Amino acid sequence: MTSALVLLLLAGAPAEPKMKISLVKLSATQQKGAVSKKASAQLEALKGCYDLALKSTPELKGDLTLKFALEKNAASPESVAVDEASTLKDETVSQCVIARLQSTSWPKSKARSDVAITLKFETTR
Repeated sequence: MTSALVLLLLAGAPAEPKMKISLVKLSATQQKGAVSKKASAQLEALKGCYDLALKSTPELKGDLTLKFALEKNAASPESVAVDEASTLKDETVSQCVIARLQSTSWPKSKARSDVAITLKFETTR
């Protein structure tokens, strides 16, 4: 029994999975640079949406593509839609990410800007 404990201590605890989210693709018809900068700044908060879902689905991973429009002089999108090509099929993550994107204050544009964001969610050991 003691030798098994010593081996466990020497081997170290099993590595905790690392949650990773990355901005894979972004398109915007207006102010792409400013929109991209704002989206990148949100990644840590969006990771929280993923962390929450991992508690019930530890093997969860995939891409989530969201589309929305930033209307002229509006600070946030009225609606955000999940693209059917998304491989991350988890309502907890998608609804949390949508809520976060809608509460974000986006750069205002002088014209409507259609935005598509693809986020990649994954865990590594």
